[in-house]
Amino acid sequence: MGVTAHGLRYPEPTDLPIGVDDTPQIDLLAEDIDTALNGLIADTGSVIQGVPVSPAAGWELLLAEYRLIGKDMTLHVWLKRTGAAITAGTTGNIAGDPPIFTVTDAGLRPSLDQVVGQFRTSFTGGAYMLTSAGVASIYDMHASSTIAAPTSETYHTLQAYCNYPIP
Repeated sequence: MGVTAHGLRYPEPTDLPIGVDDTPQIDLLAEDIDTALNGLIADTGSVIQGVPVSPAAGWELLLAEYRLIGKDMTLHVWLKRTGAAITAGTTGNIAGDPPIFTVTDAGLRPSLDQVVGQFRTSFTGGAYMLTSAGVASIYDMHASSTIAAPTSETYHTLQAYCNYPIP
């Protein structure tokens, strides 16, 4: 038996009955299987250089990282607050759902209309929505909590993470 690059076994000409020579078809089948599997389970590893993320107004991008395994995208984004304070209401809602970043590469945006991600700061945490247009916006955090505006001595950072299917 032959073995594909992904470890799948397939018959070789020596495995066939005498007088049958399907060598070209068997080799093509093995290549097709490997090509299909590469598309399903290809893994970029952790990518931190040139990640297509742009911060929204009032944010500075500190670091972005993604990993793509097949069509499964994991995204981490670290941002520094440079704009005005964002404060949640008494129920945790945030008026206007302020944007935090955009995924600028359409091929790395969610295939779904919207997916929910989580974020943490040193003082609060909550959820954000990432749309198929690539825009990430905070829509909920701990009730009455604040992501503060920067001062000359302090600033707040936000770490956002999400996992989603790509097209």
